[in-house]
Formats: sequence, structure tokens, C-alpha cells
Amino acid sequence: MKIANAFLISMYAYLFCSLCAAAGLFIVSGSQQWSSVLNILLMLYLFSAVLIHILGMVSAVMAGVAYQEGRFEQLCKGWKALKLYSIPFYIFNFIFSFLLYSALVMATRGFLIILLPIPVLFTCALIAESGVWGIFYVKYLRRRSGDEAQKPGGIHYLFQMLSVFDVVSTVVILKKYNNTKTHTLPER
Repeated sequence: MKIANAFLISMYAYLFCSLCAAAGLFIVSGSQQWSSVLNILLMLYLFSAVLIHILGMVSAVMAGVAYQEGRFEQLCKGWKALKLYSIPFYIFNFIFSFLLYSALVMATRGFLIILLPIPVLFTCALIAESGVWGIFYVKYLRRRSGDEAQKPGGIHYLFQMLSVFDVVSTVVILKKYNNTKTHTLPER
């Protein structure tokens, strides 16, 4: 789906804006001057931080719409894109956030440790917003299979919302359930 791709692209745009803003702050800290370029970089960073969550929420709603309308192939494509193609984003985001917030905490001798939950909650929200796609796809797979033994376990609902477990769950589901079959539900 286009909205899933837009959400994915916004993740990488956010990461780029984060890096630019941090680089701008580093440059300004050496010159002791605040410049209009830095103002633009910080505004771009804040804009991308807000935009990423707006797109994430819209994306989650659209996953529900795709499920309700029976567009299961699009649901699968959006889910795979958000869970698998976002892996580099989460790795780089973790490394960047760890380094940046460690530097802030060290520079203030521990005073800014109260800010540490911000990047963690920010990233958890992104995982939850993309996890909605997985939840709807697991729901589809459970409805599609008539045999109780062939259905994916309900634990996959939870795993789609947890970091690292979401990728493991996605890979397990992709390997176990042949997704080359048609994406239709059986008649009841």
C-alpha cells in the first residue's frame, strides 16, 4: 500500500533530519553562534518527528481499512515492507539515539537522564504503528485457515508490537504460511 511506503520513507527521512540537526548542533557548539541554518535544521527535525507519527497513525487506520475491504494482498505487502525494510532504520536509530543521549547525559553529568525515555517511547510508538499491519495480517491468516492446528498462534498478535520479536514473528509467519496462495477467505 502507498501509505505503508510513505510511512517507511518518513522513517528514513526522520533519521536523516535527526542526523542533520545533530551535526548542525555539533558545528554550532564549536563556533558559539546560533545560526538560521540551525533553526531550519531543527524545525525540519521537529516537522519530520511529527509527520512520522501522523503517517504512522494514518497507516494503522489504513491497515484496518484494507482488512475490512478484503485487500489482503496489499495488507501483506504493507506488513512485509514495514517489518522487514525498516530493520536498518531501527538499527541506525538505536545507534544514533544511544550515542546522542549518552553524550547529553555525560555532558550534563547525568542531569538529562530524565530525557532518556523520550527516544525509547518514540521508537516503541513506531513499532506499535507498524505492528497494526501485522496484527491485521495475523488475523487474516487465522480466519483463512479452517484447521485450528494450521492457524498462527495468538502470541503473534503480541509479538507484532514488540521490538525484535516483531521481526522474528514476521519471518516465522512468512516461512510457515505459504503466502503464494491467493489472499481470499474461504466461504462460510
